[in-house]
Amino acid sequence: MPRPLRRRWRSAGRPARSAASRSRRARTGGGSRRASCRGLERSASGFRARGGAPDDSFWPQGTSSWRTTARGHHEPGPGENGLRWIADAYDIGFTLTLSEGLSPSELLRSVGAEERHIVPLTRSAAYDLLLRDEGDHISDLDFLDWEDAAAVARLTSAGFLPAPPETIVRAGSVAGWAYALEELGCRTGTYVAALSERGRAFAVHRNATGISRVDYGFRGEGVTSFEPGLPHLTNGVPAEEALGFVHHGTGAGDVAFLRFLEDELGICLSFEETEAELSSAAFPHAADG
Repeated sequence: MPRPLRRRWRSAGRPARSAASRSRRARTGGGSRRASCRGLERSASGFRARGGAPDDSFWPQGTSSWRTTARGHHEPGPGENGLRWIADAYDIGFTLTLSEGLSPSELLRSVGAEERHIVPLTRSAAYDLLLRDEGDHISDLDFLDWEDAAAVARLTSAGFLPAPPETIVRAGSVAGWAYALEELGCRTGTYVAALSERGRAFAVHRNATGISRVDYGFRGEGVTSFEPGLPHLTNGVPAEEALGFVHHGTGAGDVAFLRFLEDELGICLSFEETEAELSSAAFPHAADG
């Protein structure tokens, strides 16, 4: 085996939010289904889950636009590249999947999406759809013109409405690879073998409690699944043998592996690109089975 390496809509006729909806949004900072992280606002708990504020080695080399917030935390900003910034920008939980040789639509179809149900969504729009309750009026979705019947019908037929999907997978491409990002969910991580049909595939997942896991597939086969720094929890070939990756336990495991992928694959994702519209699919369950 080779070394693997909104549009905003304002209308006088817009229905008012119910008292219950307003109360939920006040308690959750704007979202009723999960705690909101809109605007990439950093929470102290996100950094505590990784053992405190990151040191200078956490940030991508050569970047200069990390902003310091009033709380002393850093936020990714325009111009961020590399991969490790994803662990901070998606600090409540994420899955990053990389699939060699596939297009974004091929990646989405490989994890169960139908081509006709793939729609372009920004990260903000996808997060709004995940946060809503089925009983919320669609006028609460700031990115959507709720009187645009065609747009509403398209989102409904694709499974984004009326009930919020369990997960939304957004996919793009970079340097011969397709990539996918999920907020909180891990659907793509269960399809690593299928996603490696043309070469290699990686899935890096961290859940809301800070536990991370990496899955690696090669030529249609699952090779290894492991928690960085905890080799006794490996399923398959040891990470050092399969990938040449060793995590010595200093710093967060997901960040260490994202840095490893930067070095081994030379892949850099643009912060701006991942915030903009990407091909997206909704799934009622995080994974089948």
